[in-house]
Amino acid sequence: MNPEGAPAPHPTRHVLVLANTDHEDTPYDEWAAGSDLQLTLLCSEEKAPGYRHLPRVWSFPNYRTNGQVEQTALRLAKEIGFCALFAKGEVDILRAGRLRDALGIPGQGFQSALAFRDKLLMKARLQEGGVPVAAAARVTTACDLLEFVEAHGLPVVIKPVLGSGSLDTRVIHDEAELDALLVRGIAPDMAVEKFVEGTMYHVDGLMAHSEVVEIHPSTYVNDCLSFQRDEFLGGYLLRETHPLKERLIRFTRQALRALPTPPHMTFHAEIWHTPDDRLVFCEIASRTAGCRFNTTFELGRGFNLDRNWFNAQCGLPVDVPPARSPGADGRMSGWCVVYPRAGLLTGLPSGTPPPGVHQLRLNGKPGQTHHGGYKSGDYLAGFILKGESEEQLQSRIREAATWFESNTTWRQEQP
Repeated sequence: MNPEGAPAPHPTRHVLVLANTDHEDTPYDEWAAGSDLQLTLLCSEEKAPGYRHLPRVWSFPNYRTNGQVEQTALRLAKEIGFCALFAKGEVDILRAGRLRDALGIPGQGFQSALAFRDKLLMKARLQEGGVPVAAAARVTTACDLLEFVEAHGLPVVIKPVLGSGSLDTRVIHDEAELDALLVRGIAPDMAVEKFVEGTMYHVDGLMAHSEVVEIHPSTYVNDCLSFQRDEFLGGYLLRETHPLKERLIRFTRQALRALPTPPHMTFHAEIWHTPDDRLVFCEIASRTAGCRFNTTFELGRGFNLDRNWFNAQCGLPVDVPPARSPGADGRMSGWCVVYPRAGLLTGLPSGTPPPGVHQLRLNGKPGQTHHGGYKSGDYLAGFILKGESEEQLQSRIREAATWFESNTTWRQEQP
């Protein structure tokens, strides 16, 4: 008891946050408001201005590869100690796992993180758990690729073993594309896998206290390599009565059991549904999907994946998912992103967006030079959309993308 007879205050619990997202998407201070948490943020220089109102923020150039992020985390841990470490971005998954191991902080350690980041290790663990995956192999030399093609035929997909956002991912359709790749040379740490014909779905949710507390499937409009073709990418949550819904959920649960899943994490699984009605697992990440999906999920399901992941990791209460089923009440949600072209951006749409647009975020302004799509999460315009059916959402996604592209102007710059 303190001198006034009131209960002694709870000691402050310090939480380290690795932040490479906009404050608008991850308002950590608002999520921690009213709790006993004291936040320390290590941010990229690009995102730090959104958190400048917080007292304990360190920013770093070249955040993705800057080893002073780890150096600062280790130093601060010695000074104050951290009870939890939260890291949302794919770039930070391995970094955070290694730091947790070094500091004895509960949560996803390095080996678990690696199983969700290394695509070949992931597929091996999934196969051991009886989960069907495409044939895959590591590519160290051109011979590795040629032997794989000889064994499995074309087309194949080549991608970085630790890649994300479809960066440096290519589909090799024929011998001409294979020859062109061989001439360019193969980058280090690549994987090759057999191309799977079919429709891709993704299943997203939250693990908290080693239980799946929220899970729901979605599908894409276009595909995750759309940025390479100057096309938009979109998607939407499946209706409750979709014929594949329960199969996709069961398949994802099977994959989670096959992997060293930590007690608390969001997950983003991608699954092929083939023309002969098979499910083939593509990959799974131990983080929330990008491209404004968390906002889309909350709009459609009434459950904020990122905030509840943060709460679970930091020892705060996790929401009980509401009984909201997409389509059951005439309310469904989707998203769409439009990628930049190569050139000088000279004009953006000024009129009213098409029906169904719930939010529109712009990541550029006139006068800026762009170099085309870089990865699936590097977009110029991001839409959140509402609809009453899957068919209406598909239509509204295409209308939003067409409206934006038709009313955006570019000027090709001279070399």
